Amino acid sequence: SDGLFRREQADASLLYNTEHPDPNDPLHRFGVDDSYGWKDAEGNGYRFIGYYDHYGAWTAVSHALSALSEAYVLTGEQRTAHKAAILLARVADLYPDMDYSFWAKLGFENSDGGSGHGKVFGCIWEAGLVSGFARAYDAIRDGLDDEEGFNMLNPSVFLNEKAKRFGLPPQGSGQALRAHIEEHILRQIEPAILRGDIRVNEPHTQVTMATAAVVLNDPNESDRMLDWIFAPKTDDKVNNRPGDQETEGHGDKVSPSPPPPLSPSGRRRWEGNGGHIPALFAGEIDRDGVSSEASPGYSFWWLMGMMELHEILSKRPSYTRHNIQRDFPKFREMFRAPARLICLGRYTPDIGDSGSPGSPNRNVASVELYLKAFERFGDPEFAQTAYWLGGNTTAGMHRSIFHPEPEQVGEQVKQVIARHGARQERSEVLGGYGLAILRSGKGAHQRAAWIYHGRTMGHGHLDTGNLGLYAHGLDLMPDLGYPEYASAWPKRFGWTHHTVSHNTVMVDRTPQHPNYSGNLRLFGTSPKVQMVEIASENIYPQCKVYRRTVVLVDISPTASYVVDLFRVEGGEEHHFSFHGPEGNLSMEGLDLIPQRRGTYAGEDVPFGEFADEPFSSHYRGSGFQYLYNVQRCAAPKPAISMDWRVKDTWRVLAGSEIRNGLTDVHLRWTMLDPPGEVALCDGDPPQNKPGNPRRLKYGMVHSKGAPASTGFLSVIESYRGEPAIRSIEPVSVEPDDEPGTHLKARALKITLTGGRTDTLMFSLDPDRTRRIEDRIAFCGSFGFYSEVDGRFRDAFLI
Repeated sequence: SDGLFRREQADASLLYNTEHPDPNDPLHRFGVDDSYGWKDAEGNGYRFIGYYDHYGAWTAVSHALSALSEAYVLTGEQRTAHKAAILLARVADLYPDMDYSFWAKLGFENSDGGSGHGKVFGCIWEAGLVSGFARAYDAIRDGLDDEEGFNMLNPSVFLNEKAKRFGLPPQGSGQALRAHIEEHILRQIEPAILRGDIRVNEPHTQVTMATAAVVLNDPNESDRMLDWIFAPKTDDKVNNRPGDQETEGHGDKVSPSPPPPLSPSGRRRWEGNGGHIPALFAGEIDRDGVSSEASPGYSFWWLMGMMELHEILSKRPSYTRHNIQRDFPKFREMFRAPARLICLGRYTPDIGDSGSPGSPNRNVASVELYLKAFERFGDPEFAQTAYWLGGNTTAGMHRSIFHPEPEQVGEQVKQVIARHGARQERSEVLGGYGLAILRSGKGAHQRAAWIYHGRTMGHGHLDTGNLGLYAHGLDLMPDLGYPEYASAWPKRFGWTHHTVSHNTVMVDRTPQHPNYSGNLRLFGTSPKVQMVEIASENIYPQCKVYRRTVVLVDISPTASYVVDLFRVEGGEEHHFSFHGPEGNLSMEGLDLIPQRRGTYAGEDVPFGEFADEPFSSHYRGSGFQYLYNVQRCAAPKPAISMDWRVKDTWRVLAGSEIRNGLTDVHLRWTMLDPPGEVALCDGDPPQNKPGNPRRLKYGMVHSKGAPASTGFLSVIESYRGEPAIRSIEPVSVEPDDEPGTHLKARALKITLTGGRTDTLMFSLDPDRTRRIEDRIAFCGSFGFYSEVDGRFRDAFLI
């Protein structure tokens, strides 16, 4: 009688597959879901009704409300407001009793982070759903004030009849309907947040509370709700060292606090359980303006949340106790950060759970974002960034259509460019975040190498020392990016999140330990040579040395090469993992023997089988079970190389396709003196992301000793047509050091086709003078000496 489905009164035996109506047909019950899901003969569950409820019912309602409310704001057509009102009325009928925990106990998963909390959706996605309801109501509210128009368009008749039929409170007038929506949607948000049924990545829970408070516009309640946003939170890890907590989002573990006790008034107290915005700025947002979630996608979502929170608070000008822009200087740095990560004008490094292998992605950086930042702060840098992101033009620049002079901003940006010039890209270190980017070249000839040494928890991966390279408009060493599922998914923790799938070194067949930050050891630039060195011994406690040095050397204004020295001491085994882009691969210096079956974990270990340790989200095994099509070379030559002819996977380059998407761009990786067996394997990017490569080729270089001490020395060249590097050879260094190659000063000579010869030198003892080829005296951490036809041309020393 109340319009609600009562499952206990239903007869599930009446359900059958209508395409097979005969009860004797084996397919009579095939695919039949009674809302608890359907299981096949092998016991695999398929939750068709649950999926439809999420995407076909509630998501569709949310989209309809967004479209109708926006149409009303833009056109003033009351019928759009009234249609939205009818949808909101039905949501309000049901929303107080929605309880996702019932379904979680049955094994359903819906973005609850493993908490079992939520209402319509799991607690993470619930925030966006209910905020959308609140915004839609705010947009149409004044459209319900015209009682005559409300009645004329018949929502009053419909709602009155519905209320009588189902025994609901009256809804047939604008005033009654507003009361119904406010009580049964808006006033449900605060208690849902306090008991953990709405809890999403920072600071979007706080944004949800602010949305409810400002839309509710209650003289007694709204300011109190806004105060919660800035109140301390002391009952979980949020005030501990940044990064200790497992952050929420798309299936991450969430441990919501127990609901606070009821006050005498019946509302829950939140003392000690507030929205802790000051604590986030003090600790979880670093000095570069990047949050503790590691991945750019999630970290910069904090910027969008803080910006939205600031804008929502500005809609209640009477509330002056707190102000994001006024009170927190890091807010400005949060706007700077996204643009600082962009390489070649189109790529953001895919660190952690972010992006797809090789796909162009500016993340949140946009012309609109930086115009807002320029308007808010008046900083010329933000105008320069907007101009740069817009292709160095102001064409099409405008503010919101609700701004009194929306196109004036274009002229303001022109004035900034005339006075300060265009944005200049440069090499830089984001020391708080843990990312160094070496940049060179201009326009279509830009190059950039990056190395990551920041946090690896939250939405990060266990990838300290991970190396990337952009050149010729392409991502040439693409990270695997966002996993298939950011939940307790075997392939996530056994492969995509694991150290083995990244361009770094794994010790003792175990992934790195989670880490908040490595150490920047060296950083220096010159017109032709740039270098960075990071160290992070704490990720492997058994290691005395875990250090990577990366050098970007210009060959010409249009080309560069990279020299990479990874030194490790400690443990008994080191595995150097290297992969390039999608494309055709050729090799030199390797006599590879195909492994008959199995994976890199062994012939008897099939793909995806956790043979070395049972799967869990804290898996500490090798991850080798995800490397397949294995070929091994036990005795590699003194120099080995792999050369990829690059496929333009994402169709980035105009006219780049030659055959099957292959370009004339190559990536050539050469390792000198490989310390042990070299294997070539296939590894898969996430396969549920449209456009991802089917597989990538991985090189695995294995060093073994007790204790192991290894220096992996490589040269990476990107080129078109023919390589510019003619030869690469090791160079003797005196005096030599023993024991351990990690202590050795290393040097190599690179000869280019134009007659130039570069000698590069590395040492862990910068105070000791050494002789290179008995002709160069070197005392430092890194040295570069360049000659043309035997005559000195350039030098660089750190």
